[in-house]
Amino acid sequence: MTEPLNTRETLLQKIKNSQDDQSWEEFTDYYQGYIYAVVLSMNINYHDTQDLVQSVLLKAWKNLPDFEYDPGKGRFRGWLTTVTKNTVKRFLHKKSRQLENSDDSKKEELEQYISGVSLPDIESIAQKEWEVYLSKMAWENIKDDLAENVRDTFLDFMSGTAVRDIAKKFGFPENTIHVYKNRVQKRLFKEILRLEAELS
Repeated sequence: MTEPLNTRETLLQKIKNSQDDQSWEEFTDYYQGYIYAVVLSMNINYHDTQDLVQSVLLKAWKNLPDFEYDPGKGRFRGWLTTVTKNTVKRFLHKKSRQLENSDDSKKEELEQYISGVSLPDIESIAQKEWEVYLSKMAWENIKDDLAENVRDTFLDFMSGTAVRDIAKKFGFPENTIHVYKNRVQKRLFKEILRLEAELS
C-alpha cells in the first residue's frame, strides 16, 4: 500500500540523499524535459539549448544536497528556475562578449539572436511549461492502465472531436463518453497532484 505523500520520503528527498549514478539518472529523467522546454521557449536555438540543459542539470545536481525545502521561501521548482535563469544569463553575457569581438558579417546575426532571447519572462514561462510538463507526464503514467476504449475516447475528446461523433464512432451512448471523460480527468488530476508533491 502506498504511504501518504505527507509521511513518506518524496522522490526529490531520495535523490538529494543518495547522489549516485542511479539517482542521477532519475534526476535527469524527471527534470531534463522540463528544463529543455523552459530554455527552448526563451528563443534559444536547439544546439545552445542542449548545452544549457546539461549545464543546468549539472549545477542543480551539484548543489542539490545543500538545498533546504522551506515552504515559506518557495519550492524546488522555483530554485531550479533560478538556476536556469542564472545559467542563461551567463550564457548571454558570454554571447555579448563574443559580439564585441565578432566581425561585421556575424555581428548582426548575433545581435538579433541575443535580443530575441526572452529572459525577463522566465518565471511566467517556467510556470506555463511546468503545468504542461506535469500534464504530459501524468498522462504517460496513467494511459497504459486505462481500458483501450476509455483511453481512445478520451484522446478523441481532447483532440476536439464532438461527443456525438465519438459516440457514433465507438457505438457508445453519449452519456458513456462523458463518464469515461470524467473518469480519466479524475485520474489525471490525482496523478498531477502526486507528481507536484514529488517533484516541485
